[in-house]
Amino acid sequence: MSKQVGNEVEKGGLAQFCVEHREVSWLALIAVLVCGGMAYTKLGQQEDPTIPQRTAMLVTQFPGATASKVEELVSKPIERKISELKSIEEIKTTSRPGISTMTIKQLPSSTATIDQEWDKVRAKIQEVQLPEGTRRG
Repeated sequence: MSKQVGNEVEKGGLAQFCVEHREVSWLALIAVLVCGGMAYTKLGQQEDPTIPQRTAMLVTQFPGATASKVEELVSKPIERKISELKSIEEIKTTSRPGISTMTIKQLPSSTATIDQEWDKVRAKIQEVQLPEGTRRG
């Protein structure tokens, strides 16, 4: 481990010093742990901003219709119309006898406000021609 240069022995550097002086090594380790603990307690509590969920639920009633009729005449036309918008990330639809439930999730947008985006969705929903007797809720 050590080299002999002339009559002098060259030491092993930091590793050998730490082995020979264990007290200094332990003191350095404790100092690093204490400083790390203090730094950890001073970290910001909220590094990432909270991003609001931009979801909406559309419930459409079609009394007396079967689930397949609700899907064919109510759910699918509304889905097609809403999916034309680029700001829509996901649409989940459940069609049951007499009722269609749709969950619409928007992409976060930095160019428009939330209200402007939802106004576009509302306008698209109003464009859909629904059968007589349906009610949007």
